[in-house]
Amino acid sequence: MSWELTEDDLPDLARGAAVLGTGGGGDPYVGHLLVREAIREHGPITVLDPDDLDDDTLVIPTAQMGAPTVVHEKLPRGTEPVAALRALEAHLGRRADATMPIECGGINSMIPLVVAATTGLPVVDADGMGRAFPELQMETFAVYGVPGSPWPWPANAARAPSSTPAPTTRAWNGWPAASRSASAVSPTSPSTP
Repeated sequence: MSWELTEDDLPDLARGAAVLGTGGGGDPYVGHLLVREAIREHGPITVLDPDDLDDDTLVIPTAQMGAPTVVHEKLPRGTEPVAALRALEAHLGRRADATMPIECGGINSMIPLVVAATTGLPVVDADGMGRAFPELQMETFAVYGVPGSPWPWPANAARAPSSTPAPTTRAWNGWPAASRSASAVSPTSPSTP
């Protein structure tokens, strides 16, 4: 059953994500501010129950990658996650039907909400781990054979546009036939114009 997430829900959601994240993923405060502004500009977010999804629904998790403390030193514009989502959609040749958190913790509990509010996509009430994690292969999807992002960011990602795919460091043979999963990941440190 779907429901609407409003600005009033954000403080409790941020606190809960910080607790469930078990200290990982940084402080959700900056993400909370980004979501609040996106909701004020675009309206409430539709949250979907995973059981209500059709089998062919394309859900693309959205997140930031890298040291979460950087967002306190160099604030993100807030456009980076949507740019990463749009780049991945272009790569896949299909638009996302929904987004979801890749982890429950810190700023990554908030990034999909920014994307959902900004794009009008619903967000799925689920995450890829149930807590925060330090590396993509540690997410639950990997247990089922779905690899992390096909676009790992190079060391100089902070200077590269957030929507520029980087070559993988290992051979990439595409997604398993039964899966259409992928993650849209923007670097923690935003690019400069």
